[in-house]
Amino acid sequence: MRDYIFNFRQDVALEMKEKYKLSLEDLILIRRIADFTLSEKSIEIVIESKTYHWVNYETIQQDFPLLYKDVKALKNRIHNMSKKGLLESKSHIVRGSEIAESEFTTVGVFSVLRLSKEAKQLFNNNTPTPLAKNKSTPILKKGDSQLKNGLTKNTKKGIPRKEKSSSIEEAKSATASDETFFKNLKELLSEGNMKNINPNTLKNIKEHSNESIDDVKKAISLMKLKNKPMTPQVLVAILRDKDYLIVQSVDPKTVTKADKLAHMLEITFQDEINDLCNQIAKSFGYEEYNNLSKSDENIVNIELERILCNRYNKLHRGN
Repeated sequence: MRDYIFNFRQDVALEMKEKYKLSLEDLILIRRIADFTLSEKSIEIVIESKTYHWVNYETIQQDFPLLYKDVKALKNRIHNMSKKGLLESKSHIVRGSEIAESEFTTVGVFSVLRLSKEAKQLFNNNTPTPLAKNKSTPILKKGDSQLKNGLTKNTKKGIPRKEKSSSIEEAKSATASDETFFKNLKELLSEGNMKNINPNTLKNIKEHSNESIDDVKKAISLMKLKNKPMTPQVLVAILRDKDYLIVQSVDPKTVTKADKLAHMLEITFQDEINDLCNQIAKSFGYEEYNNLSKSDENIVNIELERILCNRYNKLHRGN
């Protein structure tokens, strides 16, 4: 069996195909989405410290008309793979007032995607080297410097050099991961005007947050919401007790429109957003949302924002 097909690992593809009931069209679509994320022209959107990319469905459909008969069929495949956890999908709204600072050139609701960790395994280059067939293992004679597995023996400690090297690489990787976490953590604490941070405090935050910067952000948001002192001791206590996981009462009147929209886009599926846009367009006597002019899109987006804000108010009414 060949190691690679369509530039992804065939062994991993076979496992995922069986596990998630994927077709070859699904796997090629994942490959194409990965190409978008690697392109220098790709539009990146950061949502909750995660990087998403805008994927042009029409371009993919035009590139592979034999595989995907229309854009709708393509969207359905992406939705199904999102439900299976292979893709992460978010909605990103661009308003008229944001065009000047946005990488998008038009207003609208854009679907942005990112590959899951499992999907990225399709492109992992660490492929196992198969043993050659019909080749017997050479018989080692006294004085030979190699073990039967082909590794050079370390006479001082009795540890194969390859294993020792692997351990060193793992240690380096763990150290690099810690350095990245602490770097991001220090930047976050600095933005929150938190002072008197010492190495022991950083270790406690790392331990009680399970090395999750997102959890630290949630804890800091809770501190601000409850007007808690912005001190490392309070932060560690909230992380330790998991207070940030408890649903807090919120007065919708105190929440900005932008925050309401961000929250609703976070909990609403992309397909539902698309359906809403089409329903709004139809109620105004327009065609489908994707076929609208820029000015008509803006009208629909304004109404969409109003509906999402109303939904937010209803969700939090009485809390």
